[in-house]
Amino acid sequence: MKLYTIILTVLLGTMSVYAVPNRPATDLPDVSVIGNFVGRSSSDKKDFSVAELEFGFQQYLYPGLRAEIFMAMHKEANGERVFDVEEAKVSISNIFDLFILGNTQEYGVSAVIGKSLLPVGRDNMLHPEQRAFVDKPLASEMVYGPEGLSSEGVRFSFPLPLPFFSQLETGFATASSGHAHEEEEGEEEEAHGIEYEGRLLHARFWNSYAFSDTKELEFSTSYLLGNATADEADEKKYVWAFDTSYTYRLSGYKYLKLFAEYFSTRYAHEGESLQNQQAYYVMALYRLNAFYETGLRYSVLGQHGDEGSDISQFSVMLTKRLTDTTRFRLQYNMGDGIENTMFVQFIFGMGPHAHVIQ
Repeated sequence: MKLYTIILTVLLGTMSVYAVPNRPATDLPDVSVIGNFVGRSSSDKKDFSVAELEFGFQQYLYPGLRAEIFMAMHKEANGERVFDVEEAKVSISNIFDLFILGNTQEYGVSAVIGKSLLPVGRDNMLHPEQRAFVDKPLASEMVYGPEGLSSEGVRFSFPLPLPFFSQLETGFATASSGHAHEEEEGEEEEAHGIEYEGRLLHARFWNSYAFSDTKELEFSTSYLLGNATADEADEKKYVWAFDTSYTYRLSGYKYLKLFAEYFSTRYAHEGESLQNQQAYYVMALYRLNAFYETGLRYSVLGQHGDEGSDISQFSVMLTKRLTDTTRFRLQYNMGDGIENTMFVQFIFGMGPHAHVIQ
């Protein structure tokens, strides 16, 4: 009850700010609310819940200096509702422009300070409302956790002087989320999932090349070192990731998008030695018109060393878009080592939410 009281107080406070007469518009942050309702049906479990409510507060503090806070209330596997700060960051579009007046440097350096989802790989940077499917791929969930891997620290982005978009991102931070899959009551524990702690070192080399107005290729490679300051090598977590996507825009709203992401990891569970684990997923999306989109996804999660077994998952989905931020979705998962599950999802957005929508 106390949690809901806090949320109500925040919302009422925001409304009261808008009610103040003659208040300059530049003093008001952009306020948004994103709702994620999910129904699930399998042989063992049938439920419908408000999976997440996300509240966004965004505003430019100064030209080139933007503050963004995203707070979310989501439902854990055990039914408990958790209210947490998903991201709280300040973005600097060009450090030289901010601190050196009159700077005309063409290739500036941008920075992000605070808590944010780490830019490692592709899927980890997406919030639930940005994903093309209801859930995360098995491969991505193993590496980054069911809620994604975020951290508190600083990262820098360096655009490279190439004839196409190319950028190097690197940072040093402290892990604040990203953990192994939490087994529900009655499930057997599997040796899948990386738990992060301590310092994180990360880097990503990201590129995009447009062949024409309708065809674009993106690819990146990422490196992540978890628990970087640990004294023992067995306590560190090593992740290499490679992702690529190809977009072919047909006519009108129609397009075809192809994605693939591969992970090679090396980590140890407590009291064990380092073991290798590979995982990957491939995904295809086809937008039929302004309202309907369908997609296929196949994900494989390899065994960790000699523990556990390989798990594969095949997913098919159909999405009905009402607006860019409001949609209905049907999805069915099947595979080896997982439970066949049907999902129904409704996502809606209110306010000028700035997350990129797929």
